[in-house]
Amino acid sequence: MEQRELLEREREYIRNLRGGDFDPQDSAGLAISGGGIRSASFALGVLQALCRFGILERLHYMSTVSGGGYIGSCLTWITNMMAREGDNKDPCSGLGRKGEGARSDGDSNRLIDFLRQHGRYLTPPGLDTASLAGVVLRSMFLGLVVYFPPVAVLFGGLLALGGKLAADGALPFLHIDSAGGAFSALFLFLAALTGLVFAAMSLVYALATVLVKRSTTLAYRMRIITQKYFGAALKLALFCLAAASIPWAVKSVSGLAAGLSVSAASLASSITALYGALRKTGTNRGKGGIFDSVAAPAAALILIYALLAGAYLFAVNAGSLLVPALLASLVTGFATNLNCVSLHRMYRDRLMEMFLPDPASVKDNRWRPARLADTAPLVSFRLGKYAGVRAPLHLINTNLIMVDSEKAKFRGRGGDSFILSPLCCGSDATGWVDTGDFDGGAVTLATAMAISGAAVNPHAGCSGRGATRSRLVSFLMSFFNFRLGYWATNPARSKKRIRPNCFIPGLTMGLFGRGFNRKSRFIELSDGGHFENLAVYELIRRRVRTIIVTDGGADPEFNFADLANLVEKVRVDFGVEIEFPTSPAPIADLVPGSADKKSLYLEKYRLAKRGYAVGRIKYPHTESEEAAEGTIFYLKTTLTGGLPEDLYAYKSANPEFPDQSTSDQFFDETQFEAYRELGYRLAKKMIRETGVLTGSGKGG
Repeated sequence: MEQRELLEREREYIRNLRGGDFDPQDSAGLAISGGGIRSASFALGVLQALCRFGILERLHYMSTVSGGGYIGSCLTWITNMMAREGDNKDPCSGLGRKGEGARSDGDSNRLIDFLRQHGRYLTPPGLDTASLAGVVLRSMFLGLVVYFPPVAVLFGGLLALGGKLAADGALPFLHIDSAGGAFSALFLFLAALTGLVFAAMSLVYALATVLVKRSTTLAYRMRIITQKYFGAALKLALFCLAAASIPWAVKSVSGLAAGLSVSAASLASSITALYGALRKTGTNRGKGGIFDSVAAPAAALILIYALLAGAYLFAVNAGSLLVPALLASLVTGFATNLNCVSLHRMYRDRLMEMFLPDPASVKDNRWRPARLADTAPLVSFRLGKYAGVRAPLHLINTNLIMVDSEKAKFRGRGGDSFILSPLCCGSDATGWVDTGDFDGGAVTLATAMAISGAAVNPHAGCSGRGATRSRLVSFLMSFFNFRLGYWATNPARSKKRIRPNCFIPGLTMGLFGRGFNRKSRFIELSDGGHFENLAVYELIRRRVRTIIVTDGGADPEFNFADLANLVEKVRVDFGVEIEFPTSPAPIADLVPGSADKKSLYLEKYRLAKRGYAVGRIKYPHTESEEAAEGTIFYLKTTLTGGLPEDLYAYKSANPEFPDQSTSDQFFDETQFEAYRELGYRLAKKMIRETGVLTGSGKGG
């Protein structure tokens, strides 16, 4: 379906849910940003404040991305559970009650206490750090089993071919005294042959210019084609030279053990360097420095060379095992479901157990497998049949990887905004389909939540940038199955679910990054923050008039990079302007040190003047709608005056608060509570001073 039909379906859904009470001119939405469990904790406090003032029930849309999707999906989960029971249609009743603690007689705060106590969701009881490391190593081992043997078999064949050619005297210009020498000679011969072809092509191209009297379409096309071939020839020659050097590199150290140790050392050093790049994924919103552009790809290149050397050693020393290894590779590669063996499935399960728990787990505050959420399809969370439920339509933002798209915009950005909701799924690039028809209707709420938070993934990076956009880095991540994203059937091609395996699409699309376009049979979805990390983009598409956004992303230098990315994208794509004037609550008031009342706390903690800013949204005239204005209320993790003492104490013990690294996904009770309470206090003050959706503001 096209965009107009999508928006009409959503508006009709909201009208049915609210008994006809919905005017798009008065639409309101909440956007919850990425930022891992830090953003989820902060947004929980904001949600509690919205509930206290009766605002949550006035919202028509809730758009979430990455870590914001954790708590947003939790709200969708508990709302659906209560609606099914039929005795409570207020989503706020599951978010706790002020003045009631974990040891009180009531049970309204049980879910909140469950979340507080299970912030270390990646390592629940019985699944410790060793278990987590074991899953990572399992994924890497699978990559070796599937992709390593074909390379070793290829090298084994080339060793045999080189030996035969040497024996027949076909390579007389090189002194060959071993199988390794024949291997090098063969690749040097191929490199030389490629060089000759390159030279011949250059001469033919030069002479052909004599025949061209004037520029024609054919001549123009031939210039483009020959330029591609020149590039391909150069790449092939460089690869042949690198391959030819492998026997020499292995021979420079004595024996198989030494060769393996060199390969292992290269592997370890490269993985260390790559780990630094991956740690920045999800937190670095800029263009990246020398590390992203040079160091990480260089480390990846060294590791690829080490893997090739290892394949050569295996071919030389384990010839009898080559055929069994290749058979194991083919059987495993074609039989394996990539979505089930990558890190995605482990990540999904751990998130699900914390944020979509079974009622029994919440009741006695114990970690258990989340059996109900494990099989609950996303389409089942349509609340239209439960008339009177005052819950917003949940839009879960993901990134559709499009690095090989024929469109420059998608290719340059690396992707397109792809939504998953109980009603519809899709993007501009693929079109939208009913959620029941997307990927065979098999995507669950838990899976959608995990996809939206898949911060570490090949061919994707923060706002389309970063080291993981490198082809070399992405090749290695795909080789070792180091991805949190999800493969799905392209909705533009088929409604039927197709199981992804290690070769289709894992080889061409995964390893080599070819085929990421709207015509492909498969699509890969990753963290929505790889496109836009505030989750506001889709609300702007729907021309929502009042938008409340919680920014829980790590921004210790207060560069507002996520906000800048949003402003640029909606201006380019929709012609919408977002502006933050100097009154009543400018962006500058959020910066640490902006508080105008001098105090010891101001000097010690560099307090901000306020925790929110108010901006204007200018929607342009379109064929179907008149020009209009909206308001955006922007909440950010920053310290202000008038907060509880435990927040300042936590700041003293943890100087990075409230911008601790997104790589920290192991929250204890104190850390979780610090962010939750900060969100609650800042949102409460914003509501009281601005009267957002209540009309009772006191002014800035």
